[in-house]
Parts: sequence; C-alpha cells; structure tokens
Amino acid sequence: MTVKELAKLCGVSPGTVSNVLNGKNNVSDATRNNILKIVEETDYHPNYFASSIRKKETQIIGIITEDLNQFTTPPVVDALTERIESKGYHTVLMNMRIYSRLKQNEWNRSEKISGFLQPILRELQSIKVDGIVYVGAHDRELTVFPDNHTIPTVVTYATSKGDRFISVNIADEDGGYDMTKYLMSMGHTRIGVITGAGNNRHSINRLQGYKKALNEGGIRFDPELIEEGDWTMESGYVAGKILDKGVTAIWAMNDDMAAGVYRVLEERGLKAGKDISVAGFDDRFGNRYLIPSITTDELPLTEMGIKSAEMILKAVRGEQPEQRHFLIPCKMKIRESVTENKQTRRSPA
Repeated sequence: MTVKELAKLCGVSPGTVSNVLNGKNNVSDATRNNILKIVEETDYHPNYFASSIRKKETQIIGIITEDLNQFTTPPVVDALTERIESKGYHTVLMNMRIYSRLKQNEWNRSEKISGFLQPILRELQSIKVDGIVYVGAHDRELTVFPDNHTIPTVVTYATSKGDRFISVNIADEDGGYDMTKYLMSMGHTRIGVITGAGNNRHSINRLQGYKKALNEGGIRFDPELIEEGDWTMESGYVAGKILDKGVTAIWAMNDDMAAGVYRVLEERGLKAGKDISVAGFDDRFGNRYLIPSITTDELPLTEMGIKSAEMILKAVRGEQPEQRHFLIPCKMKIRESVTENKQTRRSPA
C-alpha cells in the first residue's frame, strides 16, 4: 500500500498521513487517531527503499558477519543493532558463514573470503545502504574489500589495513598485562602460559602484555614456560609439559584451554586453585561454572558493538572520528582459581 492509497482510505491528503507517520504535531487528535487506527488495521509499513530515492539516503546500515556461529559475534551484533536502531536507523544482516564453508587452514585466505564478500557488497549497494559494519570472526589485518569500495565502513573484531577504515578491537595486550600483574601480585613468579595459535594476533598481543608485566616486575622471561595451544579444550593438555617446570600458576589464553588445564591437573591428583593457580581469558558463559570458578578476562563484546555503532553513524553523517583505531579494554573477573603463593610472594615493581 502506498501513502496515497492510505490517505484515500483515511479521507485526508497524503501530506497529512506523512505528518502523522513522522510524528509531527500539526494534526488534530481525532485525525491522528483515525489514521493510526487504519494503519493498524491495514498493517501498513512505509516503503523505506522508495523513500530513499527521494532523500538520497536509506537510513539503513548493513552488518556483515564472517560467521554468526563464532561465540564472539552475537553479542557484538546485538549491541550494534540495538544502538543503531535506537538512533532511528534500520539494519540488514548478512552472514558469510566462513567456518562452515571453509576448511580450518583456509580461514585466513583473503581471496576465499573476498569471494564470499563481493556478492554481499553488491547486494548492499543495490539497496543503497548508508554504511556497513564488518564483524570479523577473529583479529587479523583485512585485505578483503575491493579497491573501489566507497561505502562508509567500520571494521570490528578485526583490523583495517592501514587507516582505510575505522576499526574497533580488543585491547589484548593490556588484557595479558593485567592478568600477569595480578598473578604476580598473588606471589607467582613462574607463570606458565598456553597461547592460542602462534601466528594469531590475539596470541601475539596477549603474550606481549605478559612479557611487559614480567619485565616491569624484574622477572626474566623464560620461553620454556610458554606452550602453544590451538584454542580448544583438548589443547589445554600441553599444560602437562609446563607443570614439570616448576610453575605455580598457568595462564591459558582462553577459557576452553583453561578447562583442559583443570582436566590435566585432576589426572595428576592436583587441584586448580589449591595446588596450581589457573587463569583464563574470554569469560565464556559455560566456563564460569568450572569448579573452582575461574579467574579470567571478560571480552568487551557489547562495548565493541556500541563503539562500532557510534563510529558508523558518525561516518554516514560525514563526521570525522577522534581516531581511526579503537582498542576496548577487557574486564578482569577475579574468582577462586587463583590463590596466593605464600612461599614466593613478592610485590611486582
């Protein structure tokens, strides 16, 4: 139904209908109530696409996700859509499903992902979205957008190459630094680490934070205390190698690997939080109920979604951002899996 057809049913001009639908107050209460009653009865919805032809803007933001099954993606998207829609814009969600469509060794293959992205970009361009937010499945430098891409774009949970797009990401290095400082404050000086994949930016940045905290505390970095995992619970078993090197605490770079550490300790007759302190990263919902409850860093997923929404709305309005790259801090969740190591307790410098 068009506005003209709705106006004919209401017995008023199309301009009067438009005024009511746009919330203007220059219409009598009786006329407004009559129009709103007929709108409800006919289930009328404005045609935003037709309106965009006149206004040269759609007030639609496209959200492209690499994979909705990645546990970090839904909270980011939920916060994105809530904040964007609260400002009077609409959202269109496109999911590339890279984890189900690609093999594990192809997840970083730019040409593969670019092949999935191009038809989505063409579709969003055809409906004339005002802007795009691209939600990555893991942090890396993106090279998947074509050179002729001109739609205002924000990248979150990934990093834009150079300064091409505004990017929003996790402050991984600060998270690794804060966790290490906390373990040191609890008297731990031999802290084993289970990283994710060695070439992963989350692993690299979190390990950099670990090294920085050790250096500030006057503790020599020992590469023998570092073992590479692959983010899975099963890879937490590399903790067994670290246990034989006299560690008093183990920090796994995600909670799933920390859960694997719990299993290794149990098999050796040891208890997490009693014999060996254990810390994780992510604060995934299910792992909060490990016994003992796990000390970890909560990923700022909601905050990343909010910041990305703010930045894309600024971009479509032509406003210049205060910076191009935003790092959102994690929140430490201190629970029961880290206890004081009284024998070697020292205050970090």
